[in-house]
Amino acid sequence: MLLTGIQKRLCSPSMLNGFPRRIWAVGEDGFVFEARLDDPERGTYHGYPLASGQRCAIEHLQKVWGER
Repeated sequence: MLLTGIQKRLCSPSMLNGFPRRIWAVGEDGFVFEARLDDPERGTYHGYPLASGQRCAIEHLQKVWGER
């Protein structure tokens, strides 16, 4: 999912050591996930689903995901 999020350009413009600080992806079930850069030396991330309270962000990311 990370690679697809990058390919769809759903990543933050803020970079650290050549890696985007955040990447977003939408699962087949429609859940939106955010991955945050965990180790900028190795390029590892930790991800989690966005909270339902972030409805505007979720709807926007689902829309963009579907368009790209």
